[in-house]
Amino acid sequence: MVRLVALAFILAPAVAVAGKAYNEGSGGSYDCSKDPAVAININDGTFTFTGACKIAINGNGNTITSDGAASITANGNNNTVSYGKTKPKIADNGNGNKFNAGGKVDKKSADA
Repeated sequence: MVRLVALAFILAPAVAVAGKAYNEGSGGSYDCSKDPAVAININDGTFTFTGACKIAINGNGNTITSDGAASITANGNNNTVSYGKTKPKIADNGNGNKFNAGGKVDKKSADA
């Protein structure tokens, strides 16, 4: 039995933990040079990100501006994302999400 439990623990998939997770509030700013992983788990927020972020949007109706996202995964619905000049890797798993080029972020606005 102990071997079976140990084997299950070893074979269990690793759970990715975001460097910055938004689980409450109405939005925020974040500098992804600290940790590129960001998870948005709320609805109707406004977010500003700088750097090569890996953004997971799990909420609905959010507005996101990023000057250099590396990847964006939208699992929620009706989110609007503006990204920098270079199009990031986008996975749109929701409905009604909009992705637009031209996200320009004032570097001073991101959290230090």
